[in-house]
Amino acid sequence: MRTQIKQLLTPFRYLRIKNKVKYQIDFVIPLILGLSVAGVLIALGPHAPVFGDKGYVSLITGLLQMLTGFYIAALAAVATFPSETLEQPLDGSPAILNETRRGEKKPVSLKRRAFLCFLFGHLALLSICLYFTGGFANLISSGVSEMVSAQAAYWLRALFVALYSVASAHLFVVTMLGLYYLSYRIHRPPSGNQANADKPPDQQVALLTGMKKSEASNTLEQ
Repeated sequence: MRTQIKQLLTPFRYLRIKNKVKYQIDFVIPLILGLSVAGVLIALGPHAPVFGDKGYVSLITGLLQMLTGFYIAALAAVATFPSETLEQPLDGSPAILNETRRGEKKPVSLKRRAFLCFLFGHLALLSICLYFTGGFANLISSGVSEMVSAQAAYWLRALFVALYSVASAHLFVVTMLGLYYLSYRIHRPPSGNQANADKPPDQQVALLTGMKKSEASNTLEQ
C-alpha cells in the first residue's frame, strides 16, 4: 500500500527538487503572498465571505476547473514535444533530485524536459487537491460553525484561510514559472541568448566564459 501511495503522489516530488533559488519561488514568495491575502480576508471578517456560492473558496475553485485541464495539456505537450532544447540541462544553478537507484540514493541533475514534467505534474495534482479541499470545506462550513463555539469557528476559519491562501499562492507563483518556460525560455538555447546561437562556436565559448558566475546562478535559468 505504501508503494502505491508513493506512486500516486509522485508529481509532488517536484517539491524535493533542489535548486539555488527554487526555494524562494516555491515557499518564500507564496508564503508572503498567501499570508497577505489571508490577513486581508481575516481582517475584513464577515464583509469578505470565505464560503458560499460567492465566497473566496468558490472563486478559487472556479478558476481551478480551467487550470487543471491546462496543466494536464501542458504536461502532455512537454512530455512529447520533440525539441533538442528540452534535452539540455538547466543553465545556471542545476535542478537536483535525489533518485533511488539499485537501493542507493543518488543526486540526479534534471534536464529541462524532466524538470517541466515534474512542474506541470505537480501543478495538475495540486490543483485537483485544492479543488476538492475547497469544495469539501464549502459543504461542511455551515455544519462546523453550528457545532463549535463562535471563537473556535473564528480560529478554524482563520487557519483554513491561511493554509488555503498559501497553497493557492504557491500554485499561482509556480504557474508563472511554468508560463515563463513555455512562452519564452523554451525557445532559447541553453547556452544563452537566441541572438548568440548563430555566432561561431569560438565566439559563443568566449561569451559564455565572460559571463559572471553570479549572473548564472541568480535564477533557475536566465
